Amino acid sequence: MTMALGVVTCAWSRTTYAAGSATPAALRRALDPKPAQPADVVDPANAPAPTGRARGASFLDLGTIRYLSPATPREFWLGLDFGGVYVPDNLIANFARDIWTMRLTFPWAVALTPWLSVGGRHELAWYDAENVRAQYSNQEVSIALSPTTWRTLPGVTQDRLEFGFEAHDMFRTTLFGDNGLRQVLHLGGIFDRVIYMGYGMSHRVRPKLSIDWNTQGRFVWLFINTQKQLRTSARLRWNPRPAHTVSIESVGFLIFREKVQAGNLLPRAGIIGQFAAQYDWMSKRKVGLFARAWFSTSFLSGTSPVFEIREEAINQPYGELAGGLRVRY
Repeated sequence: MTMALGVVTCAWSRTTYAAGSATPAALRRALDPKPAQPADVVDPANAPAPTGRARGASFLDLGTIRYLSPATPREFWLGLDFGGVYVPDNLIANFARDIWTMRLTFPWAVALTPWLSVGGRHELAWYDAENVRAQYSNQEVSIALSPTTWRTLPGVTQDRLEFGFEAHDMFRTTLFGDNGLRQVLHLGGIFDRVIYMGYGMSHRVRPKLSIDWNTQGRFVWLFINTQKQLRTSARLRWNPRPAHTVSIESVGFLIFREKVQAGNLLPRAGIIGQFAAQYDWMSKRKVGLFARAWFSTSFLSGTSPVFEIREEAINQPYGELAGGLRVRY
């Protein structure tokens, strides 16, 4: 009797499953993949750092201060920046002239290996105060290493050990007289040269939020004098969507000058602050746009020491608006 019931039950089971009836709940749970256990869930803030193209996938870091470098060999970052400002005469006390500035910059960077990259900035700028117009150039080249490529640090997406050289030249000045005369001066001795070494890191503190920092030691030759500078900066970078980046940045310069600089008595030590906000957008075709607002407590002092000819330039606040293109190739 028992054997007959077993045969009937087995036959009924084959018929039922062959007909496509639902699998019993117990069997369905047994066949399901093992659900993730609490110990297997990784905190996004502590997830392994991305590598290669995943590092800053929608953000090309081509500013004056760089915290990130391309990490895929033979990957190019290219930019074309336009910037400047117009200041009416009634906005500056004791200065009865309109002022305008304009600059055109070509920044670039290329990865040679996952841990080695080179980059630069090439810039032309014009500064006009009605009776005088100065034309200025900035050339910069740098090489950057990423020492943590061989070992992943928690939360660190990239670090940057950099060495670089900058050259700022005031090579042409145009004087405008009251009677309409114009005199062009080709200058050969108004320049500065800067060598620097710096180190910084980018930390991912949330899936869409990163903090970047950089510290740089700078040695400056200004005419026949010298300066020593310590620059430190930090940037908060937020990616609300993969193609969009919003960032704010704070920069501080500590400057030590000689007692006499370019024949003028200037403060031996100075502290300069700079602040910026920027928005970047990158399309799926690897072409993007950016917009930036920048403010400094001194007229390009620290960034371009060649302008530290008079104390008035050191004490004059300054700001600019900029925008342009970004291309990954």
